[in-house]
Amino acid sequence: MTFYLLGYLIIFYIAALRLFALRNDLPLTLALYILIGIVGGIRFETGMDWPQYADYFDSISIEQTPIESYLSNNYKLAFEFGYFILNYFIKLLGGSISFVFLIASLFCALCTYLLSSTFTGNRIFIFTIYVSYNFIYMHFSTVRQSIAAGLFFLGLWAYLKLSNNKLMLLLFALSACFQISSLLYIFIFFCSFLFRNIYRCIFFWTLGTSLLFASIHMGSSLYKLLSSVLPTPFASKLMEYETWDYTLSIRTYLFGLYIAGCALNLGWLAAKKKKHNVDGIVQGKEEFALKIATTSLMLSATLILLFPNNFALWTRVFNVASVLFACALSTFYYSTPKKYKLIFIAHTVVAAISFVASLYAAQEAMVPYKTVW
Repeated sequence: MTFYLLGYLIIFYIAALRLFALRNDLPLTLALYILIGIVGGIRFETGMDWPQYADYFDSISIEQTPIESYLSNNYKLAFEFGYFILNYFIKLLGGSISFVFLIASLFCALCTYLLSSTFTGNRIFIFTIYVSYNFIYMHFSTVRQSIAAGLFFLGLWAYLKLSNNKLMLLLFALSACFQISSLLYIFIFFCSFLFRNIYRCIFFWTLGTSLLFASIHMGSSLYKLLSSVLPTPFASKLMEYETWDYTLSIRTYLFGLYIAGCALNLGWLAAKKKKHNVDGIVQGKEEFALKIATTSLMLSATLILLFPNNFALWTRVFNVASVLFACALSTFYYSTPKKYKLIFIAHTVVAAISFVASLYAAQEAMVPYKTVW
């Protein structure tokens, strides 16, 4: 545990020094993202996902064509075609599962850096939030999810920086080839255009969730409710999560309330800036960041209410939502950072507590940290 805690303390110390500095720190931030990507990529027999992904890699036959090998693979879990192709060609070229982990970890970290670099504000703050919520889950747990999230971030970058909608859609489609749950990210993206006002977005999310929650407690089947708005395969997949056995605690609900509070925080800051007519804060890509961050946060909170006993589902959304939230919040740095000092400190402290709690919960798979060397 000392390795992880000491590393995080160093990051937290750097963040504390730079938290209210009005500077980009792009070279330093890039170096930190690369470091995190390498730490997550050179692990060996470490992490919650190692056994199943190592076994899957070994189960792939390179004696057949990619299509034949994919169709004949009889591994106990069915992984997406994009992830299979990545494993197939790495194995064909003589690589090992370690190369898959390294590519996935570095790719996710660098795509997050690329997205964060398109926004004004303190990039160290975004990095700290990213590490706090995603270091364990993106770099030591969900390989396919990390690649899918990276492709989604890359798609957002293409949309915001390059204004290239075709490339964005292509990257979104590729993300679904690595993890089907990335369709939730695409859903979030398009939902963010439905509401011009953040508070209106929060209101309709809250209303919809309340009605759904009330319907369930009145005896309606959650599967039937989901099937009425989603294609049957997706509804069935969601219902699989409901049957998974995880320990339920009050902390889950409290964290759900915190996530909803983050969305309200963004709405309050945006309204305050608009009221005082601060230019460049709630316009253009900053406005889009506020909307998509709010939408993703509200969906995360909704999934916690519907599937509180399973963190695997709602963390898939929150891992992305946390980055979008940090990007949106960072847009307020170049106005009056000292005025909102307590807000930024509070979110950073909560993120730090979450990191420590997640680390201790996963310590059996994380300790000791072993590398390929």
